[in-house]
Amino acid sequence: MPKVSFVVPIYNAKKYLTKCLESLIAQTESDFEVLLIDDGSRDGSGAICKSFVKSDSRFKYFQQKNRGVSSARNVGIREAIGEYIAFVDADDFIENHYVEFLYNVLKETGAEVVGFDIKIFGRPGEATITQIKHKISEINDSNFLTHFCQDWLQGNRVHCVGKMYSREFLLSTNVNFNESLKYSEDRDFLLRLGVHVKHSVWMPYALYNYRINADSAIHSITSFGKAEDVLRQYLYSYTNYTEYWKKFERERERERATA
Repeated sequence: MPKVSFVVPIYNAKKYLTKCLESLIAQTESDFEVLLIDDGSRDGSGAICKSFVKSDSRFKYFQQKNRGVSSARNVGIREAIGEYIAFVDADDFIENHYVEFLYNVLKETGAEVVGFDIKIFGRPGEATITQIKHKISEINDSNFLTHFCQDWLQGNRVHCVGKMYSREFLLSTNVNFNESLKYSEDRDFLLRLGVHVKHSVWMPYALYNYRINADSAIHSITSFGKAEDVLRQYLYSYTNYTEYWKKFERERERERATA
């Protein structure tokens, strides 16, 4: 069993894909697998994937018709065999001690999730910034959601990247990505997952480099109709979360009553 399974959803990412995958190869800890989920790319991304698979047995390639990033990530979750799972978008890249550092944190603490800082770059004329300046903190019980919501309300970006998850824990929750959402799928996923998190760790180290890509779904909104769709899906995510939380609280009260 590899220590970490990287899940990389790919759609027409030829421009940045090689840099992303090279950052995985450059890890100081070599015990990992990389699941490349090609979501119907038409720009030659598949050829890049196949070249990495041919030269490195840790890379595995999966191809599907275009179903969206949520579907691609769900394929990765199902196919992963690592002790931990990390999501990396195909236009981003990670620091070379990412696996070694985070794996050790998770093993030493027994946490279900570790969160960490990200560097944001790629907007013309803007310098790279480090976002979400966490203090080192270990959180028990359900305060993961409090931490998550504080970041959200402070205007920080909320991503499924910038975290590493216990695969056993993730599978036990039956939470996956909502494939009907084109936008805000990260937030929806983390809100639903968060009600199950009882032990998490947050680290003040920027190990993930997040690219502002003008071609991505959220950054390519050019019409009122698309903007309205985004707002509608944000509202769906919030409404779905509140109902999910109420249901979870009722179940937890029943467990306490019978303990």
